Amino acid sequence: MPSSVATSLSVTQRARIAVRHGHHAQAGGTLQTGLSSHAVGHGDDDTAYVAFARCFGCTLVLGEPVGAPHLIDDVVDSFLREHPRALFFQTSSAFAQRLHVRHGYRTTPIGIERMLDVSTWNTRGRRKQSIRSAVNGARNNGIAIAEDNELDLNTVSPAWWRTRRRRTLRFLVPPQRHRPLGARTFVAKDSAGDILGFVTFDALGEAGNIIGYTPSVSLASSRFRPGLWYAIVAAALEVFQREGVCSVNLGLAPLADGTFGNSVDDDNASLLLTTALRVLRVVGGAVYNFKGIEHAKARFEGSAQRSWLCHRGVLPWWSLFAVLWRTWRGPR
Repeated sequence: MPSSVATSLSVTQRARIAVRHGHHAQAGGTLQTGLSSHAVGHGDDDTAYVAFARCFGCTLVLGEPVGAPHLIDDVVDSFLREHPRALFFQTSSAFAQRLHVRHGYRTTPIGIERMLDVSTWNTRGRRKQSIRSAVNGARNNGIAIAEDNELDLNTVSPAWWRTRRRRTLRFLVPPQRHRPLGARTFVAKDSAGDILGFVTFDALGEAGNIIGYTPSVSLASSRFRPGLWYAIVAAALEVFQREGVCSVNLGLAPLADGTFGNSVDDDNASLLLTTALRVLRVVGGAVYNFKGIEHAKARFEGSAQRSWLCHRGVLPWWSLFAVLWRTWRGPR
């Protein structure tokens, strides 16, 4: 298929492309069933696609395009001819600037992504005390953490699901059974062999190679107080370190401290939207645990990179409502 002709891809086709070229945190999330795709190119190594959802008349793009670098501009140009007011959620600074320059988009920071250099990561230091406590607590309680890429959630007891306190999200967070090509799952079990929690890591690909991973789905029983997520991620990092994996992106901490700065990158941000997000960080804790997620990911340290919302209007309130609807109330 010539690059000028747009087409739609199956989840399997997208997965083959993402494991080669999906270098951003939401690349694995674009493989969710229920998302549409718009692609240009031909063959797994010469195709790029945009994954999106339609809700209340709005077009919501998850992350940024995935695919061959030389086709990124082509697929965005083609996509925006059909969806000129699409909202791009959680993109890198480089792609946000690209949209601003080529298509006149506004770009507003929405959170921080934590990037870990796996080769130098360790549990030393005062800020990592919570991680050490979780690791030691798991060991002392006879909890075993190991990779299990054949995990069958149908075997998990109903009693375990009742320990979950929050609603399972969609769109911004993949569904529980999300297992794309290249993904790896680490599972924590108690001494009786019962599952206490798991974390699935999506592969990050670049130039046809897997360069790292990002946790996409994480579920844990509230029975383990010290923080099972810490212990599982730490165990996975040890495995990745032995294998020579380059990096781990811990994913988005929405509205984390440091999201809103004064750099040149903010020149085309919407002041109205930025102000609304600042207020949401302060008053929205009762609905969403912004500070808790920020705290958990910051314990691992690493470098902080801002993530962006790319939009047309000064305050795209209807599109943002559609994102929240898809996340909280959309199709399961």
